[in-house]
Amino acid sequence: MQDANSKSLMDLPDDWWRYRSVCEDLARWFIEYLLSLFVSFEDTRDGRVHHEMYTGFLLFHRDALLWVTAGHVVNRVNAILSTASIRVMRMRWLDGCEIPGAESVPVNQRDLVTFSAYESGIDLGMINIHGIIAQNILSGDQVKIMDETFWMGLDHAQPEGYYVFGYPPIDAVEDENWAKMSVDFNPASESPLQRRLR
Repeated sequence: MQDANSKSLMDLPDDWWRYRSVCEDLARWFIEYLLSLFVSFEDTRDGRVHHEMYTGFLLFHRDALLWVTAGHVVNRVNAILSTASIRVMRMRWLDGCEIPGAESVPVNQRDLVTFSAYESGIDLGMINIHGIIAQNILSGDQVKIMDETFWMGLDHAQPEGYYVFGYPPIDAVEDENWAKMSVDFNPASESPLQRRLR
């Protein structure tokens, strides 16, 4: 059976990931793994208020709950927290809890442990979520969490363990021609991935 699945996957066209139906299916699937960080702050030099949101996923590794994101995101968060002229108004993990008044978990700004490999040429960053905040997110059961089984042992691996989200700011600029092409590009009612795996 594994050989048949391997052959089916090898026969996929190179652009299978561009099909609209595949993108919609993957987006619905991966959204369960995303944890967003919301930051609202005031620049006291000009009084302007800024709202920023970043995405990442949770990884439970060696008894540590890590929020994995892009290195430039961690650098931005560190810059916000360390700049004297910035007053953080709100900083919360948006964990998707549906209980009124408990839709997010506060971030302990004073005890934030971060890591960024951005300066080493790798756009990877992490924030260690610990203590009561980690317990709140873990007990909320709203965000799926990855662990070592996602990359150790192919028999237990899940596809989501091979994807990391994080877009450099330069790629976040919307291009109307590309957006139109990606929406219109739907050559079949059923994607090649769906056909091969059914």
